[in-house]
Amino acid sequence: MRKAFSYLTHGTCEKTGLDIHALCIYIDAKDELSAHDLFDELTTALQSAVIVPDCIVVIADRNAALKLLEYWRDEESRRETFQSRCEKNGVPFVKSYHFVAWCVKDGLSVINTESEFYFKPPILTFIRHGLAALVRKNPVAQVAPAGHVFKHPSKTISKLFIQARELATSEPELRFLGRYLVKEFDAFQHPDLAHVYIDSMGIYAMVREALDFCGSSARIHSFHSYDELSTQTPPTLPYAVVISASTTGGMARTLHEEQGFDDNCILTVIDSSRQNRHGAILISLDEIDDSYKKRLTDGTETQIELYGEHFSSKAKPPRAVTLGLSHKPRNLEVFLKEFGTNGILDLNSNPGSRPTNRLVYIDTSSVGSSANLRGWLKDEIHWHVATATNHIIYANDSGSKDLAEHAA
Repeated sequence: MRKAFSYLTHGTCEKTGLDIHALCIYIDAKDELSAHDLFDELTTALQSAVIVPDCIVVIADRNAALKLLEYWRDEESRRETFQSRCEKNGVPFVKSYHFVAWCVKDGLSVINTESEFYFKPPILTFIRHGLAALVRKNPVAQVAPAGHVFKHPSKTISKLFIQARELATSEPELRFLGRYLVKEFDAFQHPDLAHVYIDSMGIYAMVREALDFCGSSARIHSFHSYDELSTQTPPTLPYAVVISASTTGGMARTLHEEQGFDDNCILTVIDSSRQNRHGAILISLDEIDDSYKKRLTDGTETQIELYGEHFSSKAKPPRAVTLGLSHKPRNLEVFLKEFGTNGILDLNSNPGSRPTNRLVYIDTSSVGSSANLRGWLKDEIHWHVATATNHIIYANDSGSKDLAEHAA
């Protein structure tokens, strides 16, 4: 299980005015973190990044962030090994490393303020980009197939179906989302908050995480339909309303204009736009991708009727189709292209050093001299082999010896 949620983003440096790329890594502090956790998550995040960033931003709750910064400073050997992976041909591409503490009251703050930092990253912007990364990474926004539209419980017809419950698919993502919810929604920070209303149990975990972060004991109530919504009235004690998703803002509008709920106490997690909306919007899809603005309908489509966070189609049921797959290993063609011509011995042949015959033997001398295999080996060693390694053991054949010498 990973303990971090990472994503690549970019923005304008507040110190130099340059456009910089940053690798942001939110580390979940639910369990006690070790130095191994820090450097393991840093390495995994860097390896998965499509480019080497200009800076790395590590984010965690305040106590955890302080502990991680202590590990970064004290573990000199591990730090230097990781920093060497941020270099290409001796040039350090990652110019600075920032540790950010996330608190309920103080918000986000950089806790290692060394004067030699090359960049001053726009932390709030980078955190906001984390929400867009979640939308792109997870199956949040579903677009109706060609010739179809979604009919929402509010009777709205739209090409878009939003599933807020899919926004977080891991513990670190859930905790990141809960903290951002607290940051954007002041109602959650009310010291006497007593009631939180949600329209779907799909966002219960998200809201519960936000309340736990605040230290709030507010009770969560779920109303599952527009019929039940019409019976709601604002309570006398401090409250908040969290709507999972909307394409038109209709539920927030009804709550405010017809039911009398305070605009400042209403938040929609995901909406198609911020324009002409009541309450706060955590994520606006049209700010993430312009294509969400262009989902037009002409009235001739087949309707797919939504029931909560599920749907059914009024079209003819699909016919069962059986797809046949040829019986062969997935990577066989790639393997044969690399080693098939000179690297495989005759069927049922024995190279002489084996006690029994096998159907296929690989010519190890051909494998050991493969440029592609050597390139793969170089990358594997670069990421996964400690620099302190000083012995290499290989099998008693020429191909293994060639690879061992290349690895050395």
